[in-house]
Amino acid sequence: MYELTPELVAEIEGLETLAVPQLREKYAELFDEPTRSKHKRHLVKRCTWGIQAREFGGLDPAVKERALQIARLSDIRLTPPATREPKRIAVDVTSDAPASTPLPGTVLVRRYRGQDLRVTILESGVEWSGTVYRSLSAAAKAITGSHCSGPAFFGLAKGKKA
Repeated sequence: MYELTPELVAEIEGLETLAVPQLREKYAELFDEPTRSKHKRHLVKRCTWGIQAREFGGLDPAVKERALQIARLSDIRLTPPATREPKRIAVDVTSDAPASTPLPGTVLVRRYRGQDLRVTILESGVEWSGTVYRSLSAAAKAITGSHCSGPAFFGLAKGKKA
């Protein structure tokens, strides 16, 4: 285990009081190369590591070699990815039903006037309370007593809430 001397602790704690230009100079002194970073927290952390590495010897050569092997084996992207194609969604174009109509067998639940209403989508229409209606709008009209959009009433229309 390495022991930090009071002088080393003072040097590390002193990094917090330095301004960014001074930290950049300290970085160049510790690593023998300039830094492009102007981020104070990053520079403090890197300089802290550099001071400890100078004092205690840094990474073991075997560890450095293994890190280089991993870096050589990794798939490092050197160029940005090409623009992506938009996602394509498979749609059954053989159906006569509008895109807002759910698949047959779907059960839609809508709370209306304190009751949970359940309608079942069928191949040939919509079933509610034992009666088959030809569309969601027809079922919504039977439920409300006035004409309204079935998809909107059941929360299927874009931007609408049930």
